[in-house]
Amino acid sequence: MNTFNMEKAKVFALGSLYAVLNKQDLLAELLIEDSNTIEEWYEVLLQTYLFAGFPCALEALTTLKNSRKQDQVHKFVYDVESYAKKGEVTCRLIYGSVYEKLQEILMTVSPELAASMIIEGYGKILSRPQLDIRYREICIVIMLMQMGWENQYISHKRGAKRVGVENNQLQIIVNSVFSITESQSLTEPIIKPST
Repeated sequence: MNTFNMEKAKVFALGSLYAVLNKQDLLAELLIEDSNTIEEWYEVLLQTYLFAGFPCALEALTTLKNSRKQDQVHKFVYDVESYAKKGEVTCRLIYGSVYEKLQEILMTVSPELAASMIIEGYGKILSRPQLDIRYREICIVIMLMQMGWENQYISHKRGAKRVGVENNQLQIIVNSVFSITESQSLTEPIIKPST
């Protein structure tokens, strides 16, 4: 596993939060000042559509394109079978021993949503190798806190731990990101950082 960088995690989490809040001006400033690769940022912002919707990802990725002024070359092949296999592996990694129970519950709620979660969410997006899963999970935790999706927040907080993010690391990152946005008078998270 690659070395985990707390500062990188904080910056990606802050960018995710700016995207969710639709603060494109602040996101643009962050993207211009930051030295992480455009490919990593693309992944951070692409995954926002899974948790904050298509408009969020579209605006954030447009901001990335306009801020970095680099041509992005995307080689994209839609491979449902591959996404299903990768998605199951990644979802099992995040949910651990409760994966089977999650699938049972989702199948009773909506078989289409259950399939979409594995294929689209965990397979097509969250399994992509361009961004370490630890950074992905931290960004997801931040987005879910901001939007108040408590059950999913709890699941992804546990998921972050399962993929190697220590509790104290996550707490430091969460506190840092929300203290920045609070000092900018943007917002307070719906789910408080101490939970």
